[in-house]
Amino acid sequence: MKIDGRYYKSREVYDQSRREIELRKKIVCAIHQDFLGYEPGQTFLTLVPRKLKELSFYPGEVILKALESIKRDALYHLGQDGKFSGDYGKVCYLFAMLNNTVNDVYRIWKQEEKLRSQQRERDASFVSDVDSLDTVGANAARPVRDISGVLEDDEI
Repeated sequence: MKIDGRYYKSREVYDQSRREIELRKKIVCAIHQDFLGYEPGQTFLTLVPRKLKELSFYPGEVILKALESIKRDALYHLGQDGKFSGDYGKVCYLFAMLNNTVNDVYRIWKQEEKLRSQQRERDASFVSDVDSLDTVGANAARPVRDISGVLEDDEI
């Protein structure tokens, strides 16, 4: 399937790719605006995408959650006057904090994904069970049990 000049296996693969791209944009904007205090339209540091590429193993959702979890501490340390000579040092410090946190966030995210997957499987099996009951029908004829072989002649 060809979308926007690129080939994708399916619509789901394309949608997943678009979600990851949007998450990466959110992450870059959050770093520049929330942590570094940049205003929209200001030139972004090229160091940020390079550092994010080092974390490419992790889904964008995990990186965003990790950023949210370190936000308070990072803002405290990044806001101290004289601690950093420029934005380069701030970005390096921020990514050091992020590297220390992202693995823990990833483990939790992985467990949540596993639980969601199990829930989807249970829901799917429940739906298939309900569908099979519908095909049998509530008023379907039940098999007749013949107990005449067990009864003695005088009981018949």
